[in-house]
Amino acid sequence: MNQPVVGRAWKAGRVTDAASSPRPSFIGLDLLSPPYPLLIAVLVIGLGGYAVSTVISEPAFPVIEPTVHRPTPSVPSHLAALSGVWEGITGNDLPTRLVVEEVHEHWAALLYTWGDHPDGRFHKGWARVNAKVLPNGKLFWSNPGHFTFQLSEDRTMLVGKREQAGRTTTSRMRRVSAEVAPSPLTPGEN
Repeated sequence: MNQPVVGRAWKAGRVTDAASSPRPSFIGLDLLSPPYPLLIAVLVIGLGGYAVSTVISEPAFPVIEPTVHRPTPSVPSHLAALSGVWEGITGNDLPTRLVVEEVHEHWAALLYTWGDHPDGRFHKGWARVNAKVLPNGKLFWSNPGHFTFQLSEDRTMLVGKREQAGRTTTSRMRRVSAEVAPSPLTPGEN
């Protein structure tokens, strides 16, 4: 007389009867026997809740504490004038801030921040980058798109351009006090 088939399972590339398949175990404990399924469920839910609460409690952006370092005497004066904190608004009313933390003859350390897009296309953010200092005194970096910033002849304005996907956005920035560098950007401040 044939015995009824309880179930089928794949094992090592062949089908076997489920009744003959080994049950999941851990150090000799049958994990499908009470109270282990309940214990496993409690652990998964508890650890999942911990992971979610950890992610939610983190701030949206880390605290940014820029530091502007005085350029060394070997840096030409037209490049040293780039050092500091600059703020402005782009042509599409996006508030921006550029902190030139360090400037050298061939590179500069920058912190670039932007506010929320007026039409909601993206949210505020920041990027810390090392930019090239081109021979004509322009700052250049990519992140995404190509950014160039050049000091005006009278050294009172920084004119910036961002080119990406065939579109160019221009901004004009004025030097501001270094104390505003760690503060949030809002359109009313510029």
